[in-house]
Amino acid sequence: MKSRILIGIIFVLPLLLWGAVLYPGALATPYQAPSPSFTVAHESTEDFNDTVEDRDAAIESAVPVEELSEDQQRAFKTAKEQEPHPFSGRQSFKLPVCKDILLMCDEYEEAPEEPSSSGGIGYQHHPYGIVEDTDGEVYLVRAGFGGEKAWDLSPVFEITSKLLSLGVFSIFLIYQYWGRWKPEPTPTAVGYGIALVAFAFAFPYLVMFSDIASLGLILLPVITWCTIIVEIVRSRGKKEMSARSESV
Repeated sequence: MKSRILIGIIFVLPLLLWGAVLYPGALATPYQAPSPSFTVAHESTEDFNDTVEDRDAAIESAVPVEELSEDQQRAFKTAKEQEPHPFSGRQSFKLPVCKDILLMCDEYEEAPEEPSSSGGIGYQHHPYGIVEDTDGEVYLVRAGFGGEKAWDLSPVFEITSKLLSLGVFSIFLIYQYWGRWKPEPTPTAVGYGIALVAFAFAFPYLVMFSDIASLGLILLPVITWCTIIVEIVRSRGKKEMSARSESV
């Protein structure tokens, strides 16, 4: 009975592994890249003065921070905690926005935009917003993509890790067991295949709560290849022992 269960699983595992390869939410970092930014500049900064020509009009049209959405208030507070730029005085940070395909998000589900002068969200028509903090201080607020463009190589590492671990192990299972009349899958091969599928789908959520992104993508192909080598050596050793016993 146990052997039949292993055989059944070994025929399904390659399909699940390739499904994980094709699924963009498996073995992938949970946040969008490139990340949008959220920037604030105090009314005393050069950036504020250069952007807003009429300071009185800007202060009068400022949106009270209490009227912002929860995500806007959170981003506004986080931006104010950043180190000011030495020349412009602006304070900014990269927004960790979760990918839409994920089932849960520990950061921002959508990138908060700066408020328009009327208090609503209008990034398409308003390149910046003016916000009045609880202490009466006024800030220039920008949201979106800006600054120097940086190359993001994480998708390359993710797909490479997928192919070298999930893809390679599925090919190994197909070659090792699908072509045999009476396949004899080992508990190690079945167990590792199941663990590989589970880890691939759980990876984005593990990254949310632990710093294993780069380490996991690097180590997984190494562990997978080591498992394959061990299984091949074990299979050849078993064949040699069977051949010796038959010759005797």
